[in-house]
Amino acid sequence: MIEHNNILAVTAAGVETMHALAAGVKGNLFTGRRSYTLVDAVAGETLETATTTLLPDSGNELTAALAALARTLHHAGFVHRDFYLCHIFADITPDAISLSLIDLARVIRPLPARGFRWRVKDLAQLKYSMPADWVAQCWREFLSTYLASIETHHSAAQWRRAIDRKVQTMQRRGERKA
Repeated sequence: MIEHNNILAVTAAGVETMHALAAGVKGNLFTGRRSYTLVDAVAGETLETATTTLLPDSGNELTAALAALARTLHHAGFVHRDFYLCHIFADITPDAISLSLIDLARVIRPLPARGFRWRVKDLAQLKYSMPADWVAQCWREFLSTYLASIETHHSAAQWRRAIDRKVQTMQRRGERKA
């Protein structure tokens, strides 16, 4: 039921995501409880696969759409905690790129005092999972667009350093697993 509730909350905040069609809980405390959520299909394909067709032609559109998605989610007080390309779907039409966020089971609303830390983690996960070409060409614009419309007590330089430190930690962990 956590994901079901998160779908409803994130949708109410203006984030495009799947629609919950049905949800429920079976069982009881003695026999064990199991919940289910039935959702519809999200239009498009994951950004993990779509970036090959989107880049380099639609780099600016993608950057603006990603910044809007992250800004809307974070402005509502939510963090995804798995903000990787595989959880963002792109529906590409001749007129626009529309992004939807999936896998909302780990979404939380952290205490305001912890918001910076959690937002940095989300943005670092996005940067880590994006193709190197996009990061080199578009990351600064993404971060600038994202920061232009959020209230923050941290400078752009503080955001960049914190995100880059987290990305480096993720890269080191990835090398150890390989």
